[in-house]
Amino acid sequence: MRTGWNIGITFCVEPYPMLDNIELPLGVPIVGLNTHNLRHIWLHDVQMENDRYVCAGNGGNLGVITARGDTIREARRRVYRTMDNLIIPNVMYRRDIGGRVNNDIITLKEWQWL
Repeated sequence: MRTGWNIGITFCVEPYPMLDNIELPLGVPIVGLNTHNLRHIWLHDVQMENDRYVCAGNGGNLGVITARGDTIREARRRVYRTMDNLIIPNVMYRRDIGGRVNNDIITLKEWQWL
């Protein structure tokens, strides 16, 4: 078992999270996926079409990117570096994942939960 910190971020396009009256993003290209970063990306509504990855399905949830680091800061840097290397029109994802965990850990230790 490896020690350290793990972070995952979900990335999506419309219609996620709403499914009403939205044009589906079928066939929208996802540029930047390669054998190296696919080890850290868990694809959902994505398929191969003409030797390229494209949006598929009807939910807009494209996948989750994961990263590990010896520190929270390192794990965050890695997960967002992977996301920043992808080119997906109108992609949505949170930029604050793991940002407040250091303060939360202090609180949990005060409560003796950790």
